[in-house]
Amino acid sequence: MNARNDVLDFPGAEELTAAGEVAPPEGEVIEAALTAVRQAAVAEEKQPRQRRFGRRRLVATAAAVAAVAATAVAIPVISLDGGEPAGSAAAADFLNSVADKAAAQQAGPGPYWKFTSKELNTDGTYRTETRVISPTGIGDKPAPNGKELLWTVGKKELNWAALKQLPTTPDALRRELSAGKSGDAANRQVIGQGSHLMEFSPIDPKVRAALYRVLARTPGLDMIGKTHDSEGRPGVEVAWKQRPFEGPGPHNDMHWIINQQTGQLLETRHIAAQNYDGSDCKPSKGVDPECSPSARKGDITGSSTYLFNGPVTTPR
Repeated sequence: MNARNDVLDFPGAEELTAAGEVAPPEGEVIEAALTAVRQAAVAEEKQPRQRRFGRRRLVATAAAVAAVAATAVAIPVISLDGGEPAGSAAAADFLNSVADKAAAQQAGPGPYWKFTSKELNTDGTYRTETRVISPTGIGDKPAPNGKELLWTVGKKELNWAALKQLPTTPDALRRELSAGKSGDAANRQVIGQGSHLMEFSPIDPKVRAALYRVLARTPGLDMIGKTHDSEGRPGVEVAWKQRPFEGPGPHNDMHWIINQQTGQLLETRHIAAQNYDGSDCKPSKGVDPECSPSARKGDITGSSTYLFNGPVTTPR
């Protein structure tokens, strides 16, 4: 057991981790909870110590949570030393563990790559899409107008062959993905481009593993807990909660559901991070022909469920 795991070593911890996000509490509730935590911290310092860790955190015990249960508020884990919260640490540990499993997978033979996904429509229905790509085009046909299929990585546009040359070390891959941006914008770019590569590209298992490790270090990461995707497959859900960007449109957080045993990405979800009334949407032909519907905080505004993602020997 290490310091990171000790944070979650109390009765009810698993349920708290899996509880997810709730609506923000009233200001006086937050202040009361923080006061209780500060008092507990003072009391804790007066007790004799058997051992010390390099980084000390205080978590709300089951009794402390019960004391504010009447307000229907989940008390967040608070880091007293400025370190990452326990939810973020647990999610990072999980992503690093599935990275090892992803790296051990075999890409398999086949000159083509097939994707089959179930996409959520704005009216709540689903559609199934299947696409087969190759280094030269779509299926066994060349790309339209002789153009190559390209993937955006940082400031570059990479073809199939260049994707195979992406670095497999997290630091180098992070530099590629964040190129041209800094701060929150860089983090959003890493999450967005990393998600697209994981969802729709023929990257090798070792690059997928490196992507998991990059995203494990990306700020905003949170553990949601055990769940099922829209197909009923069991997995573990993690999310990246980012500061709202400036500009029109809804602000969504990215959620992933991952197979804990294989490291396979099962589903991605876009969850509304705030209420959105849709009033600032202006459709643009060829870019965004439809406005995003209004959404309440916590609504699923889009999802993709991955039924197949891998190499095949024929373009059918």
